[in-house]
Amino acid sequence: MGLLKSNLITLAGGVSTPTVDPTLALDLEFSSMTALPASITFARASIGTYFDKDGVLQTALSGEARFDHDPSTLEPLGLLIEGLRTNSLLNSAALGTQNVTVTAASWTLSFYGTGSVALSGVYTGTLVSAGAYPARAALTFTPTAGTLTLTPTGSVTNVQLELGSFPTSYIPTTTAAVPRAADAASMTGTNFSSWYSNPQGCTLFTDTTLPVGVTGGDTAAIGGASSEKLLSNSVNVSASGATDAFYTITRYPLGVNSAARRKLVALASQNTQDLVATNGVTRLSTYAANTFADNAIKLTFGVTPYATGYLNGTIAAVKFFNIAKTDAELIELTTP
Repeated sequence: MGLLKSNLITLAGGVSTPTVDPTLALDLEFSSMTALPASITFARASIGTYFDKDGVLQTALSGEARFDHDPSTLEPLGLLIEGLRTNSLLNSAALGTQNVTVTAASWTLSFYGTGSVALSGVYTGTLVSAGAYPARAALTFTPTAGTLTLTPTGSVTNVQLELGSFPTSYIPTTTAAVPRAADAASMTGTNFSSWYSNPQGCTLFTDTTLPVGVTGGDTAAIGGASSEKLLSNSVNVSASGATDAFYTITRYPLGVNSAARRKLVALASQNTQDLVATNGVTRLSTYAANTFADNAIKLTFGVTPYATGYLNGTIAAVKFFNIAKTDAELIELTTP
């Protein structure tokens, strides 16, 4: 990704020194952080779990941001943003046979370990281990309303049953079902206005990763009824932060159960020209309406009015340039 790196100036003696792109106004590398900068306001009204740099499952306190890692490769993934979910099972670390009242909707069962969990009652099926830890097995299913019976066999731990069509980070329980509150992160006030400018157009770049099964939040959009939004895969520059209707360029589904979940998106807007590139491919060019106006006051991370409303994944990087990059530059910027 050539534009993400500083240019080099060669000095006498052949020594090279990096120079900074003067149009790069905001450069957030979440994948290399262990704490958020003071300019970002963060909230979550509950604990939340994540994998640390050693692949160990950790618990973040209420209001503490989570910087997730791939537990198998130890790759840093960045800031984890998820919506509200509840683990409906009790004693999730060492599950025994259990009855749970469920509705006729999409539910997802997941666990770590080398055993299996059989489902009976209002749904019949068996979820078998995906392999030794940290592999996680997951099953999304739709029961009829009533009582679901779960029967574990073998080594089964950190079991989760949540209302939704994909698994989210593990929520530990003991004697009661436990909700995990939604993550909220944003920049407002002078923390936003100190770097935001749009006199010659602008470019927003994001590097995000979704877990297998997640399609929500995979959206790119520019402008709207009030030309007040610039949205790149759930990172939203807006005038109000509200979820009013705005022009959707298009959605590019990553594909449920796709092995490659990373999405690099860049949007550029200037006067009557809008450009979009995703993973090194041009998606839109020279759209002559709904350009993004210079009235933004807020940057929101991981939230979108589309689909699930939340990224339910990780943000590795966010960059904002106070100039509209060319199509060729967007392609280079988003090439993995």
